[in-house]
Amino acid sequence: RGRKTRAQAILASRQASTKQESQLVMVGIPRIYPWGGCQNQGIEDRTATFETDLRSTEERQQWLQNRNPRYGVLVAENRHCQVVGWLALNPYGTRPVYQFIADISIYVRRTARGQKIGTRLLRTGIDWASRHDFHKLVLTLFPENLAARRLYVQHGFHPVGILHEQAQLEGQWRNTELMEFLLTSIPEEQ
Repeated sequence: RGRKTRAQAILASRQASTKQESQLVMVGIPRIYPWGGCQNQGIEDRTATFETDLRSTEERQQWLQNRNPRYGVLVAENRHCQVVGWLALNPYGTRPVYQFIADISIYVRRTARGQKIGTRLLRTGIDWASRHDFHKLVLTLFPENLAARRLYVQHGFHPVGILHEQAQLEGQWRNTELMEFLLTSIPEEQ
């Protein structure tokens, strides 16, 4: 009684800053993951991205410094102020016509998966996008990543279709599924 579950122990979702980026990257087990991080674990697992090169602290700091602040990077922390997941809103394209669309990415630390952290990040990310004048969110995922797909569908994302043989991962052509969420579909608060 009175004990918080792991999901309840998440204190905050906040905008990432360069100062805290090393914490964002250094969330793995240090002796195994010298740069660690939620994204590096996603890269290693081969279930969330075509990327195969692990990210360094320096690369992530540069990535944050060069971002347009409208495209938020939100982090979820546990009660020990450790980053256990993050969501990034990314430009969908470089042409001005796409300025109201954001592509989203979510990464959650392995030890924190299944604890509703993705849910918290996604809800916060949808709110952020709405407050920063985005009209639509899009994402691609590997169709076999059922946990991610379930999360997005539960929050109103709609499948658009399968992009067949979108890219190679370790020499194999892989499909991705394109999903979208119209921010105009958020119910008005009473």
